[in-house]
Amino acid sequence: MSGESIAPLTYVYAIAHGASPPSLAGVPAGLPGLEPPRLLGAGGGFWLVVASAPRAPYGAEAIQQGLGDLDWVSPRALAHDAVVHHVGRTATVLPAKLFTLFASDDRAVQNVAARRAALARTVARLAGRREWGVRARLTAPPPTLAGREGTDRNDGRGAGTRYLRRKQEERAGARRAAGQVRREAELAYRALRGVADAARRQLATERTPGSVVVLDAAFLVPSRATAAFRATVRRWAGRLRRRGCALTLTGPWPPYTFVAERTADRRG
Repeated sequence: MSGESIAPLTYVYAIAHGASPPSLAGVPAGLPGLEPPRLLGAGGGFWLVVASAPRAPYGAEAIQQGLGDLDWVSPRALAHDAVVHHVGRTATVLPAKLFTLFASDDRAVQNVAARRAALARTVARLAGRREWGVRARLTAPPPTLAGREGTDRNDGRGAGTRYLRRKQEERAGARRAAGQVRREAELAYRALRGVADAARRQLATERTPGSVVVLDAAFLVPSRATAAFRATVRRWAGRLRRRGCALTLTGPWPPYTFVAERTADRRG
């Protein structure tokens, strides 16, 4: 067996940029089975945050098989994110996708060198900014027509007809209420986008019985605008709460959503 075939792979957590190397003091352990995170200088103020990965559990075939097992993927995704978060405290960080691997350290550094101009533009766009997530969920039950039945009893219709009519009106009322909340959520999105440097709507994948997601978005917020952004969230949370809609804020996060510039909704 050749030395190349048993040499470890290079797992990439992130690309960091700064005047000095990012601190790895107290860095989380990283993915199970990998060596501790370390730095690779890539020139121009760029640093790769990497770890040596054994080929057996992290080769292409093993990863492809593991991707179908949520219990296998989830702890690795959390471990990856923990390292990225740590590095983002002391440097502008460009998170790598989960399971980004190269055949060697040299290959990883060469990849950064080939993309250095584009990476520099991304760093200029993201430096001094963090990602925040905002989700609006309609949780109140649809409006009912309580008391309607009593007024319908003498309208000449049978009980079955009155019941069907009441259900139809309840569904129509629920649709109107949801439509009003969606319009309010759109106004909230525009207000938050006005404070952020960029925004991007997300595809809501979470499904919760009895609730409807009417807004799921990520915002790229400069550090200097964090207080104003949070205040805007609080203001709209109160406004939406009166309509039975819960607005939640998460973050700050490394700018996972904004590493790629395409489809970002720019302010203005």
